Amino acid sequence: MATENLSIAASTDDACIIESDTGFDDTGIIVRIDSGTADGTRKRGGFRFVTSGTGLKQGDIVTQALLVMKFLANKNANCDVDCEAHDDGPTFSAGNTPLDRTLIGLNAVAWVEDATADPSALNITAPVQDVVDRPGWGTSIVVICVPRQDVTKNLWPYAFDNGSNEAELHITYTPVSRLSGNMAGGLQDMSGGLQ
Repeated sequence: MATENLSIAASTDDACIIESDTGFDDTGIIVRIDSGTADGTRKRGGFRFVTSGTGLKQGDIVTQALLVMKFLANKNANCDVDCEAHDDGPTFSAGNTPLDRTLIGLNAVAWVEDATADPSALNITAPVQDVVDRPGWGTSIVVICVPRQDVTKNLWPYAFDNGSNEAELHITYTPVSRLSGNMAGGLQDMSGGLQ
């Protein structure tokens, strides 16, 4: 087993965007996730984690991936947490954001948050494995919080601009890509059961 412990690397590695593709923001000390009641009010949040480049590799088996966010305020927004379908997501910008692109696979994780406390780590192993399995994947993993249509409820997780409490992603994995051929093939066949 090996590990990657990641946090947001730059202010352009977290952002929120209104789902009608307006109101992009990557500069605040918080990223607003708003469940809203209509497309023009719901806001997605995105977090881009960059691996070391020498650890986790394409095709490795992710045994656990835990997303940890600390909140300035928490009003119990309901959202689905997934990863986006870009092979290797770039830093966010108003004209170059993956926040409204197609999400990978069918492995979104439901986040129904307790408004009274910061969350425990959310297990997003399956969405992260979807990313690592992509032939074009390199070093970046983009996690997206997709709000559900609901009464207006918000989450305000800290962004990198805050200087502390930024989102973290803790990954434990089996380095299949560095094992011998026969052993690697056997582990890859087993990977469905390990997710």
